[in-house]
Amino acid sequence: MQHDIRFFPAEWSPQVQAVMNAASGLNAAYTVEDLRREVSRGASKLMQVVQVMQDGSPMLLGYLCFWKEPQGQGQELVIHGGAALTDERTTFAKVAPHIKRLALENGCQSIRAHTASSKRLAMFKANGYQMVEFVVRQWV
Repeated sequence: MQHDIRFFPAEWSPQVQAVMNAASGLNAAYTVEDLRREVSRGASKLMQVVQVMQDGSPMLLGYLCFWKEPQGQGQELVIHGGAALTDERTTFAKVAPHIKRLALENGCQSIRAHTASSKRLAMFKANGYQMVEFVVRQWV
């Protein structure tokens, strides 16, 4: 079933903060406050993810943060924050095809996302993403 999903620019708000906090878990490497700062300084785009219902009314599904980076000879859309208002797995399955459209509309040839969650990794894989690298970090 095809869903009418649209992305609209959003401003950081207490609702965004609360939803992102709930979705992020405890990640010392990249916090919701880091995300908020990137959105505030314009380094990242924050989008409302909205489903247009059959009667034309909008239903807010959640939020998506991304930026663009050079990748090879083109651009890559990098998802670095996202949160669903309801079931994350179901919402992502509904929205994933439209993220491809968002990438193309932004001149990107690929999409990348980082996650520290095995559940989210499975969610991405179930929607056509492939694991392409392992990332390690050591704090100094």
